[in-house]
Amino acid sequence: MNSTDRLKDNARQIFAGALEAANPQKAVSSSLHLEGSSLRLADKSYNLDDYKKILVSGVGNYSVHMSQAVEKILGERIDRGMVLTRYTLGFTLEKVEAIEAGFPIPDQSGVTGTNDLKAFLGAAGNDTLLILLISKGAPSLSTVPVEGINLAEKLKTTSLLRKSGADVRELYTVQKHLSTSKGGQIAKWGYPATMPTLILSDLLDDDLSLICSGLTVPDETTYEEAREVLQKYELIDRLPKTVLEHIDAGIKGLRDETPKPGDKIFDKVDNVIVASNSIALKSAQETARELGYNSMIFPAFLQEEAKEMGTRFGELVKQVKTAGKPVSPPACLIFGGETTVTKKGRGRGGANQEVALGTAIELARIENFLLLQSSTNGTDGNSDVSGAIVDGGTTERADKLGLDPKAFLANNDSYNLFRQTEETFVTGPTDTDVMDIGIILVE
Repeated sequence: MNSTDRLKDNARQIFAGALEAANPQKAVSSSLHLEGSSLRLADKSYNLDDYKKILVSGVGNYSVHMSQAVEKILGERIDRGMVLTRYTLGFTLEKVEAIEAGFPIPDQSGVTGTNDLKAFLGAAGNDTLLILLISKGAPSLSTVPVEGINLAEKLKTTSLLRKSGADVRELYTVQKHLSTSKGGQIAKWGYPATMPTLILSDLLDDDLSLICSGLTVPDETTYEEAREVLQKYELIDRLPKTVLEHIDAGIKGLRDETPKPGDKIFDKVDNVIVASNSIALKSAQETARELGYNSMIFPAFLQEEAKEMGTRFGELVKQVKTAGKPVSPPACLIFGGETTVTKKGRGRGGANQEVALGTAIELARIENFLLLQSSTNGTDGNSDVSGAIVDGGTTERADKLGLDPKAFLANNDSYNLFRQTEETFVTGPTDTDVMDIGIILVE
């Protein structure tokens, strides 16, 4: 095996370590432990003999995968379960019913399914252990608007906010006040049951109030703040009339606020993040160390415009090679986050491939360096790959094929360049999504 193939093999192993930690079944299995009649989750312990019923429920794209792990742990102890998930997963569960709905675009099945879930959770009592499973997709799937607003009006409001550039905190501030489930209201439905809640985070800072719109977490935002967000983006006159009427009624105290900190409904809720980008990065670092690399994690490094990341990566690689900083070779630099792509061309590709191509251009002809850049969900933009693996010889390989890497990058066509240089990275379906990961090896 030559040095390039060895670097590629090592990078793949390190990335596989990250994916393993992000796998929903494995994340649940490694976090939830049954010893006799005692069920442990993080620093909490639940004596199963104290409960007359054990129910399993949840919302999200991977709630079925998580349920499968819970079924293996608890088996016949589970009375029944119900989760709301995306279409066409094709999973078969023993105790848990899976209701399917639209993602990423909410649909009427999501409305019906959320109402079914509310009824299911409403059957939980003080003597119930209600295990909740929450993952990406939950905000789209649990989509029942408040009374007086229909689904189309709610979707129009969300679309206006996204197109205006509202960040996730601003988006959820408004959504929580237009929804019957977001902002702690799932906890309200399950009260007074004991609710250990296992969460797959799709956000960098793992803010529980924002992950999946904080379904089981107190909401500190208000109707006033929701209106301020709409005013900030000059949407007041563009909103459906019913939306503005509802928010104004909430400001006047004529509509119920979302559950706030100190509300008794959260007294028996234990929210635990069992998989996240940060957890995946730590697992990648463990694998890197086992392979003999000096490693360092850069959380939240992958942000802003994808094609510009090459400059930042280039500076780091050069520092490692010339000064042995921030770590000396053999070095493994591990990055987490999620970049964006400003679409100006007509090509194929995604943020991860643009990061990789920008880096390959910046570090052309640099020896003993490699970057694996990939999503964790198996897809990247409008392509059928998850990312790319590049090194100092990428641009030279492109040149020999008569390809101009800078032109491909300008046309947002990284996929078609990497397809010809044979540097695409393919994981296939991963059944998880904890944002993106970059792995740089320098020897």
